[in-house]
Amino acid sequence: MMNIGTRLTLLFIVSLLFGCSGRTGNTATETLGGQKYIVVTPGDLAKSDANLTGTGSIVFNTPLSETASKNSYRLFFTLQDGGDLSLIANSTNKLQSGVSVKFSRNGAVLKVELLAVDKTTDVSAQFATLNAADKLGFQIDVHNDESPAHILVWSTNTTFEDSTALLNSEGAGLEAPGQGAGAFWGVSLTKASLTEAVPSAAKFSEN
Repeated sequence: MMNIGTRLTLLFIVSLLFGCSGRTGNTATETLGGQKYIVVTPGDLAKSDANLTGTGSIVFNTPLSETASKNSYRLFFTLQDGGDLSLIANSTNKLQSGVSVKFSRNGAVLKVELLAVDKTTDVSAQFATLNAADKLGFQIDVHNDESPAHILVWSTNTTFEDSTALLNSEGAGLEAPGQGAGAFWGVSLTKASLTEAVPSAAKFSEN
């Protein structure tokens, strides 16, 4: 028979094993195109490595180098009528306090907004030639080392100059509404399907 000391030791080991198992479960990740992420708001998201579809939000497991950093994001997605998708950059790991670029569909009309610090700038006029019912692809620079954040958006099949940007938030009347306060990034979806979300170094430099 085991003595009391041995029993207590075994119970302690078992409790550690179960505790570790629980912690591992809480940090389980999914992937999109090999990019690891954690679900923040599950909603009704259907998940695979090829696409993320439905309503919900995710944060990627590749934090930015720092809050005051400049980064770029390549996105490909489709929107159902009445749906939207937001890139949220320089946020907390819960996608709070970030700077966002939000794309919304109303029929064939694409509405685009910049959001930060509870403020919004409507920049839809810069995207008026696009059909919101099509598959959409953008390269988005967020320079959060500037105040306010400098945001540029290009089609993915162009050179990345300020002159070729669909949106340059330093244009007249287009100023971004603030900066992000964190070093994480992710995506929020409503009735949308995301097939690619790839981070990289900023495409545009003012130097």
